[in-house]
Amino acid sequence: MVFLFVVCVAVGSFSGDVRPWVTVKAADPCLTPPNAIVAENCKTGAPNTEWDLGLNPSSGDANIQGFAADFSVNTNGLVQFKVSVTPGGLYHLNIYRMGYYGGNGARLVARVPAVGSLNGIQQADCPTAADTGMTDCGAWVQDPAAVWDL
Repeated sequence: MVFLFVVCVAVGSFSGDVRPWVTVKAADPCLTPPNAIVAENCKTGAPNTEWDLGLNPSSGDANIQGFAADFSVNTNGLVQFKVSVTPGGLYHLNIYRMGYYGGNGARLVARVPAVGSLNGIQQADCPTAADTGMTDCGAWVQDPAAVWDL
C-alpha cells in the first residue's frame, strides 16, 4: 500500500493573496553607483552648521564679503574671486558643492589656498542704484591669488 502525503504551505497573506511574498534587499547604490550623480551624492557631506550662512552666527559679517567674478565657468576652467576684507587682513575661501550627501546638503570640495591664508584688501564701497536698489560690486579688483582651478 502506498500513501501519498501532501503538505500544504501557505505562502503570502491569508487574505486571498495567492502570490508568494518575496523580500528583496535593495543593493547599496554607493557600492557600484549607476551614474556620476549617485556617486557624487554618496560622498560624505558637511553639516549645514559649517556651510549654511543662515545657521552660522558669523554670516553676514560686513568685515569680509566676496563673490565669484563669473557666474558660469566651463569644466577645467578657473573660478576667480573678488573679495573685500575690512580692514585688510588674512582670509581663505571654503568652496562647497550643493547636493544631497546623506541629507547634509553640501560637501567641501576645495579650500583656497589649500594651506595658509590670502592677504585681503579693502575694496571701494559698492554703488547702489537709487531707482532699483541694486548694489553692484562688479568694479572690485580680482584677487589674483583667489583662484579655484576646476
